[in-house]
Amino acid sequence: MKRSKLATLFIELTMKRSKCATLFIELTMKRSKCATLFIELTMKRSKCATLFIELTMKRSTFALLFIELTMKRSTLALLFIELTMKRSKHATLFIELTIKRSKLAMLFIELRSSNSTIRKLLSEGSVVRREGEK
Repeated sequence: MKRSKLATLFIELTMKRSKCATLFIELTMKRSKCATLFIELTMKRSKCATLFIELTMKRSTFALLFIELTMKRSTLALLFIELTMKRSKHATLFIELTIKRSKLAMLFIELRSSNSTIRKLLSEGSVVRREGEK
């Protein structure tokens, strides 16, 4: 990434006396991978950047999860961002499950995805009914 773009971003954040500037400096001083992600997202004026900043400023465990998922360019990251941006109750559940590295998280993700086999079976009514049900 060109130094001039970073300088512009840094100046822009500092001129606003933004908390983001502090975060940016802190991450960059540590030569952190998070800094790269932060810069990348902020340069794109991405909604994800806002979420990332918000989570990181709170020193939240969610921030670590978000960074980890995003650094891997994971589909989970997209789901996480989507849910969190909507301030969805599902986001909390998803985060909780994922932080615990739970198998339930995988099931939750599977059910959320549009091409989910389980979801298709449920919608087609192909699921075996319990005895006594019509």
